[in-house]
Amino acid sequence: MGKSKSPKVEVTEYSMSEHFGICSGPIDALLSIIIKEKTAWTGELIEQASFNIDQPELFGGIKKEGGLVGKVHFFRGESSQLLTDNLAQKLGRPDGASCPAFRGLASLFFYGKTGNEGFLWSANTPFLPGVWAKVRRKPVGLNPDYALIVEGEREPRAICFAIDLSTSMNDNDRLTILKSAMSSVLNLIKASVESGVEIDLSVVTFGSPSQTITRRSADGSDVDAVNSWVQSRIANATDTDFRAGMNSAKAFFDATDAAITDRFLFFITDGGPSVVSGATPTEIAEQAGAILATMGAIQSFGINIDLTDTSYTEEVDNTPSDGVPVVDDGDEAGLTNAVTNALYPDAVTGNANPAHIIYECLTNTNWGMGSPTAAIDYDSFDDASLVLYAEAFGLSMIWTRQASIQDFVQEVLDHIQGVLFVDPSTGLLTLKLIRGDYDAETLPVIDPDNADLTSFSRKLWGDIVNEIVVTWTNPENEQEETITAQDLASIATQGAIVSDGRNYYGVRSARLAQDLAYRDLRSAGQPLATCEAEVDRTQWRLRPASVLKVTWPEYGISELVMRVTSIDYGKPGDPTIKLSLMEDVYGLDVGSYDAPPTTEWVDPTSEPTPIETVEIFTLPLFLAADTTVAAFVDSPEYPEVLTGILATTDNTDTFEYELWDDVTLANGDTSSESIATNNIIGRGELAADLDAEALSAAVSFDSIVGQTFPTVGGFAIIGEDGEAGNEIVLIDTGDYDLIRGVLDTVPRAWPAGTPVWFVDGSTLFEDPLVRSAGETVDYKLLPRTSQGLLPYGTAPFESATLTERPWLPNRPANVQVNGVGWSSPSDVINAVGATVTVIWANRNRLMEDSQVLSWTDSTMTPEAGQTTLIEVLDPDENLLTTHSGLTGTTFVVPGPDYDGIVRLRVWSERTDDDGYFQSLQYFEHWVLVATSTLLATPDDELNEPQFILLSGDATDGDDKIELSGDAA
Repeated sequence: MGKSKSPKVEVTEYSMSEHFGICSGPIDALLSIIIKEKTAWTGELIEQASFNIDQPELFGGIKKEGGLVGKVHFFRGESSQLLTDNLAQKLGRPDGASCPAFRGLASLFFYGKTGNEGFLWSANTPFLPGVWAKVRRKPVGLNPDYALIVEGEREPRAICFAIDLSTSMNDNDRLTILKSAMSSVLNLIKASVESGVEIDLSVVTFGSPSQTITRRSADGSDVDAVNSWVQSRIANATDTDFRAGMNSAKAFFDATDAAITDRFLFFITDGGPSVVSGATPTEIAEQAGAILATMGAIQSFGINIDLTDTSYTEEVDNTPSDGVPVVDDGDEAGLTNAVTNALYPDAVTGNANPAHIIYECLTNTNWGMGSPTAAIDYDSFDDASLVLYAEAFGLSMIWTRQASIQDFVQEVLDHIQGVLFVDPSTGLLTLKLIRGDYDAETLPVIDPDNADLTSFSRKLWGDIVNEIVVTWTNPENEQEETITAQDLASIATQGAIVSDGRNYYGVRSARLAQDLAYRDLRSAGQPLATCEAEVDRTQWRLRPASVLKVTWPEYGISELVMRVTSIDYGKPGDPTIKLSLMEDVYGLDVGSYDAPPTTEWVDPTSEPTPIETVEIFTLPLFLAADTTVAAFVDSPEYPEVLTGILATTDNTDTFEYELWDDVTLANGDTSSESIATNNIIGRGELAADLDAEALSAAVSFDSIVGQTFPTVGGFAIIGEDGEAGNEIVLIDTGDYDLIRGVLDTVPRAWPAGTPVWFVDGSTLFEDPLVRSAGETVDYKLLPRTSQGLLPYGTAPFESATLTERPWLPNRPANVQVNGVGWSSPSDVINAVGATVTVIWANRNRLMEDSQVLSWTDSTMTPEAGQTTLIEVLDPDENLLTTHSGLTGTTFVVPGPDYDGIVRLRVWSERTDDDGYFQSLQYFEHWVLVATSTLLATPDDELNEPQFILLSGDATDGDDKIELSGDAA
């Protein structure tokens, strides 16, 4: 565990149990819960049930306004409804059976996860947030097949459930919960099938024995048969073999028509694989994943029941965006939601048929007008229902008692352009849609022989509108939006825009909103004629919205198609009927128009997903001293160290991550907590090869992702070989000149494409807790996007073992052999003269804590106990000789008993009360040797050289040896 001297931020969390009424019930489904305009839960819950909400970061986490944590119980508002015991006890009753149950009222009860605690609503702000519930209720009374109108079509689907029937499913009612959840999901699939979606359906079990049921192009009865089959299963499998379930699923998908490309597999288990035929659980899970990989484009969702270890199920889950949901053994809704959110992510739920809305408003005896069905012309409503269904004319509206039911019905009629009247011939309440559903040749005619026109007028062009603005509700954000229709010819005629608006708030489709805009523009934008007429009793069949033709020579009218807007039949004995007429727009030529284009705007926000690239390392002293971790900076003590975490993702909406780790509480227990909020680090690649050198000019980088970029005075960390293999460089100019191999690293040669990280003084990338060298850290990184924080259970652990890095001496710099600064296996140094001398510049980590020195800067006074170490190795890294305890900045290396090429490695080393420390990295030279003696020793009295040089390619054994000097 780490230690920290940072003060704790005081956090106040507000919890309370609340029972919220929604509307009159029963309702068909709960679709989502929205709190403070943020989605707290989505799904399609069609039965009374409890479910969890676990979004502690929804409003910014404990550092801001907290989030939501607790359980919710959904009551549909059924007539047989009973309260839960915990809600009844809140109301002072011992159990739900002894408490009024609010029957007929759909509601939500928010409460704590355990004990008597309340639902967590917020942190640091003592205000109860507003709660919205999105629900669906299909109107009843008319033919239910046409009560719901779904906008658009769904593609054919192949759906397979692989379910665990091992004996452990009998524990904690898991099998009962599985069956109940499967029943709910299959009822949703049945609704999709009955609305015209083609679905191939299969349920397979895994274990011994394995069982399967399949229905191709299923209808409602097929889905019922599958549901009955599931309900009759027993959990008696002797093992949990993922491979058996995956092979059965593969057989189903292999036999599926290739034209069905939407394919879903739900792999549901309460445990890891058993040991089967000697194969370990890990091997079985990996083999099942390999089978999945051969099955083509299938969306596979792993779901655990009461099993927190998701490592096995992850092997059969290829949809990482949702992780592997872990469903509590008592949470049926959690399983239902996991499946329905995968099958129906767009939450297309349909809208109500307006004819059905009006019919139930008239007949409902609880909240409606309570009219007897015998007083309603059922056929007229049924006919209107079919027309509206064919037009895909669906509405979603709320009626509150703030307006009368009559006003609400009139709003629906305004939307659909219909009339409601009592037919005098039947005495029944009748619904009539105003449509062009007539043949003009068969219409009745009124003329001077059977009628009298008491008035006639026609609008002038100056009296009409040429623009209609329709307001509708966008279901994606529940906000009102507008669509505009214009008559360009009329605008040109009038010389200006004359606009009018319509509020069709019940419309939730852009396509339908535009249809209505053009419909209303067509009637409002024409100079239509109106008149009042008295006709004789031969026209007794006329009704409101009836259509007839008017011929009147006095006004130059011949068979003008007009519609009855109102009718007065008069008193008994009156010889005439009074009509109000308007020229019918459906008798005019109809223009054509295109459907509104879909938006080209792409939502830049995205859900948080696990961070793809993470590198954990021990901070060198310079970077550790530059942190705000006072517990280390003020008085570091061996073996204290600090950790750096480099993390990046190509998710452009990720702007930070929270670093989580186990911390020790005052009582000695441990708890997972957020210990820091860090930056998403920029990471790119070298655009070209980079040589080993002291200064590299105008270096280019490609493919940079993340939130930090190359900055003057900042650092770049090159490589992916860990602390001992990476190189830290300092960015010196805006042209990206690099000072190479700074701090405790050395310049190296790097190929194009090598990864590069970018950090500077303002970058947050450290763990604020002081750690110990040798400690293994286990972090979880929870990225944050505009849509929230990644759930803790979805993030993988990131582990590393820390080193003594800040306590190691900095490596020597500017190491040269006989004045040559750089060499390589392909470019060795040929020793010239009587001796081979190694020179270097000393570095002091304690003095290099504020100013970074370059490779070629002058030597410094080393820290106490620091010396230099030179190792001589053969090309295969076998150690030949070691020279330690070297002081100063030069040394003549004695030769080893070896012929050929040797490697000279130059280190720093330090000894003090804390022990022996060797520099993290070394600098290496390649030198050519030709005799058993590499160099003369410093006190050698011989005047002639004792070594031989090779000419030509030193790596080619066929080259001849030239001898020189007296040694020849």
